[in-house]
Amino acid sequence: MARPTAGHADGRSRLLAAAWTALVGTGGAAASISVASVCAAAGCTPPTLYHHFEDLPDLLRAAARKAFDAWADEIDAQVCTTADPADRLRQRAE
Repeated sequence: MARPTAGHADGRSRLLAAAWTALVGTGGAAASISVASVCAAAGCTPPTLYHHFEDLPDLLRAAARKAFDAWADEIDAQVCTTADPADRLRQRAE
């Protein structure tokens, strides 16, 4: 029996990372990103992509959402150091 080389979450994570790298590398030009290029960068096959995501645009949206969530968490970590709501709002605006 063959031993699995990567877990379910690992394939999804690698696809998200590869998709984000592709988006950054193309300046957000999603039309120039292909399933084959993302899968090659993630070290997986197209069926793996379709197992985790509906299609390539779904993967790209998920990658962008993940990056935005990480950015928002960084802002929250910096802003939540003060108890004053007005200061937190001002810090967010800056």
